[in-house]
Amino acid sequence: MDTHSPLSLYSVDALIILDSDGKRILAKYFTQDYKSAREQTDFEKQLFKQTKKLNNELIMYEGKLVIYQNIVDVFIYVIANQYQNELMLCNFMTSFIDALNILLKNQVEKRVIMDNMDVVFLCIDECLDEGIILDNDATQISSRVSKKANNGDTMNLSEQSFTQAFFNARDQIARSLLK
Repeated sequence: MDTHSPLSLYSVDALIILDSDGKRILAKYFTQDYKSAREQTDFEKQLFKQTKKLNNELIMYEGKLVIYQNIVDVFIYVIANQYQNELMLCNFMTSFIDALNILLKNQVEKRVIMDNMDVVFLCIDECLDEGIILDNDATQISSRVSKKANNGDTMNLSEQSFTQAFFNARDQIARSLLK
């Protein structure tokens, strides 16, 4: 049964980024439609098979509206229920990709996304709240992400890898406990 009514807020069921082989780089699900990791992986594999050779940007797949775009070596998908406004979702996708381009210095590709996963997740969090679209202004989104990433005396999160960020945070916690 579809849990969303036709009169719901503009919302996204999932935002998925796959590599050029269809393997998950990042996925954020906002509904319980795919509860287990296995169901999510199966959905992503089948979705990639359906879209990897198409030139469309919008399809219906398993009763879901799918907006997607292939950039260099990644596929970015926005999944929503069939009642959502296609234009609003396309606008959201464009804004999200534009924000990523600003934050990743026009290098939206697998290696750069993997190296800046923290920035990409911050970007998603600035765009979506539990799947509800918050903002479609790429400049505003990237500005807020940059401010959050530049918080405190740590270096810019977009300039450090996840591992570096982890060790930096661990060191800061250790220093604060030793005081």
